[in-house]
Amino acid sequence: MQVANSTSDLAQRLNPAIMTLRIIVVALVTGVVAFGVAAIVIRMQQAAAPANDAAELLTILGIAAALLALLLSRFVSGLFVANSRRQIASGQFGSPAGSSLNQTGGPQSSPGQLGDDDKLFTVYQTKTILSAALLEGAGFFNIVAFLLGGSPIALGLGLLLALAIASLFPRTSRVVEWIESQRRLMAEEKLLAR
Repeated sequence: MQVANSTSDLAQRLNPAIMTLRIIVVALVTGVVAFGVAAIVIRMQQAAAPANDAAELLTILGIAAALLALLLSRFVSGLFVANSRRQIASGQFGSPAGSSLNQTGGPQSSPGQLGDDDKLFTVYQTKTILSAALLEGAGFFNIVAFLLGGSPIALGLGLLLALAIASLFPRTSRVVEWIESQRRLMAEEKLLAR
């Protein structure tokens, strides 16, 4: 019962910050989708241009950008999480901007006052935004490639990348489970360090 209580307490305490992260993820998805819709409208109003080498090159570059963004969004955020977890475990983690999390809902005055769960949420938030930004950049690139070259492949990739960003939407249960798994990993790493 203690674990269930601490889990629900953590979920309740993190809800305002999770809501902020949800707004960020939805805004990133909306930006890519809105640009995609605008690109479709613009292309529909233009006369169909014959395919050319530049359009094909843009599509190929868009495919490469999408693959690279998907790989980097996993790899870079994974490195960031592992490094941050080690810093938290060793007591060296600090957030230069502080955090909006504390017991009373007011702003936190010092990173040193953050508990491990708050620090882990800060890491979760940063890794989510980092991953989403990488995907968003590739999504915009593909939509620009569609706008300039008319390739439906590029448009499809742009919209698929918007779906990949949407998959990062932070459900409260997913965030709490992630924090609990990171706590377990920190405990294991502390034991191995001895």
